[in-house]
Amino acid sequence: MNARSLLTSHKAATIAAALALAASPAHGHITVDSPNGAEVFEVGSTITITWHITIQHNLLNWDLAYSHVDPGCAPNLRSCPGVGPWTAIAVNLPAGSPSVGSVHTYEWTIPEAAANDTVWIRVYMDNAATDYTDFNNGPFRIVTAPPCPWDCGGDNDGDVGIVDFLALLAQWGGPGACDLDGGGVGITDFLELLGNWGPCP
Repeated sequence: MNARSLLTSHKAATIAAALALAASPAHGHITVDSPNGAEVFEVGSTITITWHITIQHNLLNWDLAYSHVDPGCAPNLRSCPGVGPWTAIAVNLPAGSPSVGSVHTYEWTIPEAAANDTVWIRVYMDNAATDYTDFNNGPFRIVTAPPCPWDCGGDNDGDVGIVDFLALLAQWGGPGACDLDGGGVGITDFLELLGNWGPCP
């Protein structure tokens, strides 16, 4: 191979490598680990919000917030604040370890106002220079506790109906959410469910 061919080949390889690098996802500075989408939690329960650092910074503190609106940020655009509105979960949390891979957590007791079919968490990394954010990859649900024990089918819709009846049949003879008397799902639970058919009192 002559010098010109070698130079052309090297140039082509360099361009190909640059294009491959540009097509690769950019590394985030923080990553939300959980909740990360599709989970279902109840109002009043305490969940652990977990995230980790992927690029080290001069970290000052953390802010956490939730929203019912998709953040609308392009993938890997870590300085995007998100559409909002955002409701604070906690602000100025201690920085903890700023090292790559360090895991950070916060125990969140879910308030009633957070109940929604689409919930997003924002973790905000407050640094001495540029700040960064990350969000759960997909929305999760927060539901209110069942308003009555006969609404036992898992849909938490405040109505005793066919979903609850089918759940009771599936649990027949064993334990389950439709075991209303504590003696295993059976005829007593069936009669109670039928006696409370319709909207929960």
